[in-house]
Formats: sequence, C-alpha cells, structure tokens
Amino acid sequence: TKVMDDRDNLFFEDAQWYLSLCYLKTSEKDKAVNTLKAVKESGSVYSRNAGKILKKIRL
Repeated sequence: TKVMDDRDNLFFEDAQWYLSLCYLKTSEKDKAVNTLKAVKESGSVYSRNAGKILKKIRL
C-alpha cells in the first residue's frame, strides 16, 4: 500500500485500478465502487474501463 499512499508515484494509477479489481473479485462491492469512481475521475488510461464496470455494477 505504499504506492497507494503517494499519488505522485509512477505506479499509483495502476495500483488503484488493480486494487479495484481485487475488491470486485473478493466481493467487496462498496470498496470497489469507491475505488472505481476515483479511477474514473482520475482521467487515467483505466478511466473508460472503470466507467464501464461501474455501469454494470449498478444494473
């Protein structure tokens, strides 16, 4: 989680994305949604995919 503590870390966006996927896989929906929202709003390369997953979760 050291990467997640430093937004300037080169791997922060990757770590945030994969953390959200881990939350989904372990059925931690609330944590996944919160993390996916942050990814979507970040404008990272994962933003579009995060938005797609959020739409599926909300159905």
